[in-house]
Amino acid sequence: MLRVAGSESRLSIAVRARVCDVASPRPVILVARGGPRVDWRQNQSVALPSWTARVVKILRLLVVILALSSFWVPDVRARQTHPNVLAAQASDDQATTVFRGNPGRTGEQPGPGPAGDPVLKWRAFTRDDVLSSPTVANGSVYIGSNDNHLYAFNTNDGSRRWRFATKNDVASSPAVSNSIVYVGSFDGNLYAIDATDGTERWRFAVGSTIFSSPVVESGTVYVGAGDGVLYALDATSGAVRWRVSTGGPLLSSPAVIDGVVFIGSVDGVLYAVNAASGTERWRFDTGSIIYATPAVADGVAHVASFGG
Repeated sequence: MLRVAGSESRLSIAVRARVCDVASPRPVILVARGGPRVDWRQNQSVALPSWTARVVKILRLLVVILALSSFWVPDVRARQTHPNVLAAQASDDQATTVFRGNPGRTGEQPGPGPAGDPVLKWRAFTRDDVLSSPTVANGSVYIGSNDNHLYAFNTNDGSRRWRFATKNDVASSPAVSNSIVYVGSFDGNLYAIDATDGTERWRFAVGSTIFSSPVVESGTVYVGAGDGVLYALDATSGAVRWRVSTGGPLLSSPAVIDGVVFIGSVDGVLYAVNAASGTERWRFDTGSIIYATPAVADGVAHVASFGG
């Protein structure tokens, strides 16, 4: 039910985090030692959108959603070619569930996926547009809505377990770890919410909108904000462990792997930051706006930008 409208240009880049110099036929900024190199790039020449200071409004203009206030769940078990193959879900003992499946944001889901033709199992309604992506954990589907709420629905029948109110849109996609749901809101707060009953554990005010989706790793919550700051917070208390400023708003979501946090900024730079201390490891300038969330696997950070 999602349709994307408008023209955009995407530059796919693979950056390998190792010490190396490369020759390039085009001007490319490289970090000499301990920094990244470009493994490959793919260009698609399409018209760039105009830029204004209201980056969140631009992002909204790029997306047209049909049946925006309706959340649909197809029953992947119906009419399967192999009846024993079911859609994989997060198990009850899985510690953390995040947008794109894991802290590295690779999008991988272990186990079997859907097979056969789906039929609608249930649908649930919110009161406004839905830009957030659902997160499934322990029998519940968690999703934000532009009606200023975070919702928890029963995965079996779509009945609402609870609804948590914020003061503005919830376009961030929630992360679930140790029975706590973490999500950002356009009201400038990162919320920690009890996954069972929807009560607030704590909140942290960043002072600007949060579109970025948080990730939880080793007891720390990482999230970007519209003020251009990457925050690392204690997952239990919400206390600040460190913060790092970038050169533009952060609409990208952080990826964490092997003790390094990767995030793209509207300033066009992909940042690699020490997960424990916040010290910058390296940065790579793509030359254009980064909205996309990096995917990190096998020593390579993949990210897309409006580079052309």
